[in-house]
Amino acid sequence: MEQSDSKHEKEQVDKGDDLRSDDQFEIAIKYSDNAIKIAKERGDTSKETYALLDKGFAYATNNQFEAAIENFQKALKLAKDNEYKQLETKALKALKIARKHENKYQETEALLGLGDAYRGTFKFQKAIKDFNKALEIAQKHGNKYQETEALLGLGDVYRGTNQFQKAIQDTKKGLEIANENEYRQLKTRALLGLGDANRSNNQVRTAVEKLEEGLEVAMKDNDKQQEIRALVGLARGHRVKNEFEKAIGYFDNAVEIAKKYGDKYQKTEALLGLGDAYRANSDFETAVKYLGEALELAKTHEYKQLETMALIGLGRVYRGKCEFPIAIKYLEEALEISKEQEDKQQEISALLVLAQVNISKKMGGNAIKYCKKSLKIAKRRKYTQRKQEALLCLRDAYTLNKQPQKALRCSQEALRIGEVREDRSPENI
Repeated sequence: MEQSDSKHEKEQVDKGDDLRSDDQFEIAIKYSDNAIKIAKERGDTSKETYALLDKGFAYATNNQFEAAIENFQKALKLAKDNEYKQLETKALKALKIARKHENKYQETEALLGLGDAYRGTFKFQKAIKDFNKALEIAQKHGNKYQETEALLGLGDVYRGTNQFQKAIQDTKKGLEIANENEYRQLKTRALLGLGDANRSNNQVRTAVEKLEEGLEVAMKDNDKQQEIRALVGLARGHRVKNEFEKAIGYFDNAVEIAKKYGDKYQKTEALLGLGDAYRANSDFETAVKYLGEALELAKTHEYKQLETMALIGLGRVYRGKCEFPIAIKYLEEALEISKEQEDKQQEISALLVLAQVNISKKMGGNAIKYCKKSLKIAKRRKYTQRKQEALLCLRDAYTLNKQPQKALRCSQEALRIGEVREDRSPENI
């Protein structure tokens, strides 16, 4: 009987996600509280002990281990005071299991936090290592919520390193678990992550479908942060398709919501998108207005990556206006910040736009120098798409410099990487 009880208690903690949805968890706590109240009124300490154990198991299944341990300790005290030996044994075993799970839960949370921190500071290999370790522990201990978080974290990292197939694979796995267990917030995050990865992988139709679904869930749940992210993602999708009016509409909407809810970071992102859309549509003055506003916000709040992006955006605009000294000033500042922050993606972007400025100035030698630097970083980091962009830029520089054979070799190598996308041409880097 004791072995059966132990197995039952472990199952109650291990099943975890059966009560993970908010509605089921709240119902479980409500019933337990009601049972505790009635038992106290009747002076039935045995039923009160059982109810405390049930409440503890409800908290444990919702990964709230401190609250679970508190209720198990109350149950243990009641059982000891009233010499309920069987209940005392149950409470002790439940405490042991909960403490063990609490340790593993906290370890996994720490690894997930480290993974996010390393991703945010562009230390992608370390981020992958920590997310994989968190995934391993979560799977071993049946914690579906943390398993989903780890998979989505991996998807974010792979998307940030242009490994889009891996990003899509892990994010899809995360979405499946989120759907199965009704993790609404994680479902939205997964849909938006899939949308971003598919867009970057030139699967724009699929991207828009996922982003629209994510937007619908976010709006239904009144999750403004994810709603803004979905709007920005949809805007970028339409921007890739050169549907500028739709893109601008989504960006405008994102800016307004971010303003209303005081989300400075996402407001800056949306302003950057607006500036880029107006630039691509040759409305340079409006582009400068929005990019300048984004730059000011990024500097004020020390959003270094967004500051770099705003500077590169302004460099592109002034290149488009043929105001090359101003363009170079912004781009050199962006290059300096990206090097300081070890942000290799933005460093590549700054180098390639500097190369394009020099091509526009008919200075082929300088352009080749910048292209080669960007190509070296892309190869070392195994950024396949960025390598293709650098090769296309280098092709143009060699063409300008009257070196047709080298230009041809660059074209051939770029084509071997894959289909050359219109939005990845040097004009749009």
